[in-house]
Amino acid sequence: MLIAFAGPDVENSFTLFMFSLYILSYIDWLLGTLLPVTNDQFLRGVTGYDWATVKANMWPDYRNGETITSVFAVFFPGFTGMMAGSMYVGDLRDAARDVPLGVFTSVTTTCVFYTIGVIVSGATMLRDVSGLSYPEFDNSTQMWKEFACAKNFTCKYGLMNFYQVAELEGAWGPLVIAGIFGMTISSTMTNLDQGPIIFQAACKDSLFGHFKYFGKDNGPNSLPRRAYIFLSILTMVLVLIGDLNVVNDIVSNLFLATYALVNYACFDASFARSPGWRPQFPYYNMWLSLAGAGMCVAIMFVLSVWKSLVCVGIFLATMVYMQRRGPGVNWGDTSQAHAYRNALHGLSKITNHPDHVKNYRPQILLMTGNPASRPALLDFASSITKGESLLIASHVVPYPQCERIFNLVRNLEAQMTEWLKAMKVRAFYQPLANESLRKGMQNLLQISGLGKLRPNILFCGWKQDWASKGRDGIEEIDDYVGILRDAFENDLGVCILRNCKDGFDLSEALLRHKVDDVAALKDGNRTEVQSSCVPQLTVQIPGPKNTKKSEEMKKGTSSFFSDKHFFGHVFGAKSNDKKEKSDAKRSKTLLQPLEAAAGCSSEGRLSLSLQMNRFHRKVKNAIIDVWWLYDDGGLTLLLPHLLRLPKSYLEGAKLRVFTLASSQACTQADERDMVALLRKFRIEFIDVKVIQDISRRPHPTTTREFERLISTMRTTTEDCRPGLISELDLNAQALRTNRQLRTRELLQQHSHDSDLVVITLPVPRAEITSNALYMAWLDLMTRDLPPVLMVRGNQTSVITFYS
Repeated sequence: MLIAFAGPDVENSFTLFMFSLYILSYIDWLLGTLLPVTNDQFLRGVTGYDWATVKANMWPDYRNGETITSVFAVFFPGFTGMMAGSMYVGDLRDAARDVPLGVFTSVTTTCVFYTIGVIVSGATMLRDVSGLSYPEFDNSTQMWKEFACAKNFTCKYGLMNFYQVAELEGAWGPLVIAGIFGMTISSTMTNLDQGPIIFQAACKDSLFGHFKYFGKDNGPNSLPRRAYIFLSILTMVLVLIGDLNVVNDIVSNLFLATYALVNYACFDASFARSPGWRPQFPYYNMWLSLAGAGMCVAIMFVLSVWKSLVCVGIFLATMVYMQRRGPGVNWGDTSQAHAYRNALHGLSKITNHPDHVKNYRPQILLMTGNPASRPALLDFASSITKGESLLIASHVVPYPQCERIFNLVRNLEAQMTEWLKAMKVRAFYQPLANESLRKGMQNLLQISGLGKLRPNILFCGWKQDWASKGRDGIEEIDDYVGILRDAFENDLGVCILRNCKDGFDLSEALLRHKVDDVAALKDGNRTEVQSSCVPQLTVQIPGPKNTKKSEEMKKGTSSFFSDKHFFGHVFGAKSNDKKEKSDAKRSKTLLQPLEAAAGCSSEGRLSLSLQMNRFHRKVKNAIIDVWWLYDDGGLTLLLPHLLRLPKSYLEGAKLRVFTLASSQACTQADERDMVALLRKFRIEFIDVKVIQDISRRPHPTTTREFERLISTMRTTTEDCRPGLISELDLNAQALRTNRQLRTRELLQQHSHDSDLVVITLPVPRAEITSNALYMAWLDLMTRDLPPVLMVRGNQTSVITFYS
């Protein structure tokens, strides 16, 4: 241990000295066998080179239950040192040449030395000698006479009973003893050199949480001195056993298991066909590696079945521990190569296979912007996909395309990927830099996904501030409605989620409350939701101790959730001040309920945390109202069914289905048909309601409220831009307007007490020239309600009777 402490230079010098001492002692023994036999040697069984001795020792003579396997178990650890050279692969000039050369040289040298040792000892010394009388030679049989003690195995000398054969036969006994000690110390130094280094590396990687103490470096050469001490003490404890043959089976099995894993790792790396695996040994073959691994495992069980099972159990327990702990270390293992190949082959297979409605999955392109600033929207979409369907969190970065922006986008993508992983959300983050939101989304609608893993639903949040700017905001309205039209034209379904009176963008509030750790704020509070729109909450404020997730997120930039702070410094004062002030004003308007609840910093953070977890905490005894107004392929019915399944915040919710009557006289028949249809679809529900009076004129109060809503979006003599609401538009769309207003009244009447309303989304058809009118329909229809999910499929069947 002290030599190992001194450093690699001193250790290498001592290793060379000890190895030289061993060679000298070996030569000393061989020379001693050529010298005349002394009386003391002859009394203990040394005969010198004699053919009769060779014939007497020719065949094996196992005793005391020993077999060839137990002898192999004792003998095998002596060969393990030949692999020590591979541990220095990083220090070699030409590892591809030096490692095979060194291994084969050591194997050959070891085999030659061992073979010479077996022949010399078997040809010069008898097996069983009493030590009380000299061995006698029988001239009639030309064999040595057997001692009486050999019959009951009580002899004290001979090859089977006396282990100091080399010292007895050597030319100078002390040199032999010195060589044995030297080789023992040399082997121990080798193990105390590489073993602690490997152990220290494991401790540094936090593979074993309670052993971090041993991962510290010491000295200029970063020596693992703490690991040296630990393993030295462990070695001395094992030496205290006194008879190492007791543990030889286990030691041999552990070595064989290690060699089996090394061989299999080589085979697995070749089988994965990773370009990074480039073995240069000319005679390497992956199937030989697999055969070697199988041979090692077979020998393990031949040696001892139960000890092999113990070793296998240790390795399996270690593997399970590693998988569960999930250390944040990337070793470039072959599992990544296999995952890539499997994903590529699987994607190619499903792409070349025709779709079937039974295998339909909602694959969502989520217009989330920066996901960290809109966690509630991300949670809701994740409640639909549940990690079993594709979810892409798209983010149009509103800045011009340039090298600096691209670098920041890549940096943000890395941080956001880690954030999604820390929040345990199975989603892909896809940023795209474009100053125009609509152009950016047009690009994303075309390029998102690969093969059959392409989005089939565009999911976005409701534009809460669409009317806040009046006529000045018509361009943003045109972009928003235009994106919906683009989605339909790209054969995607569309979902719009409205979060009561609240918006989804919390970036300004996070900055205002100086939140550095979004994950800790979101994950730190434990709430119990009892109501949907106005929750009564039991809250526990997190203590100063950070969770594991918050520690991971502190590695990133604290303001990565804000595009303005993350990207704005690139342009400095040249940024659009008017736009920033407008955005800040808009965010403040959207977050007025949040700010009103924030009497102090802790209360503000609490309210912010509740906003973030709006669609994360489970709602007990929830009710989902489904307004299936038009046949869109069944998407309006499928999504609420998925939301009531496990891994959703509405798990176990009850469904109430509302539909329109085909005529006033067929209400009961329509209800029976709908019940039968839902049962065929195997959709659980508690009630079906057929609406008869959808075509009735809305109440004057509703009409006046609609007039107030659109008053700021009407055309004037000075401003007749496309998208604004003209009198001609109102007259042309009067029937549809009345229908949307009447739908609002029915929603207020039947669904005010539900936890989620799912309703068929009106299509923004091309003949509706006023985008502001379309937004007014949606706004008034979904106002003053629980969260509303507006859904419209692309007329593709997504649900079937057949299982």
